[in-house]
Amino acid sequence: MTEIYIDIREVRHVNYELPRLEERSGSIQNHTRQLTQSMPNIILEKYQIGERLMAVCRDMGKWREKVRELFEVTKSCMEYYAETESINERNADMLLQWFDSDID
Repeated sequence: MTEIYIDIREVRHVNYELPRLEERSGSIQNHTRQLTQSMPNIILEKYQIGERLMAVCRDMGKWREKVRELFEVTKSCMEYYAETESINERNADMLLQWFDSDID
């Protein structure tokens, strides 16, 4: 039987970095949008720069949503894993106590 060990604290620590990354990417998205709004139309139209910058903003929004979803799913999974681990430990303790009482 293969043992699986998940360091819950480490996963939670890394997971709680995600909102900070999402916030930073939101700042980049806002700055890009502001840059697009402040540029003259002649520049925005050249090589479709305005459209490309807005596409970047849309993609950043999609990425931010994925990061939020990842955070929530990972958080939920770690809570479930910790709860399951606790139940397994209690069941193992009860089983060992039962074996000990049966031997006596």
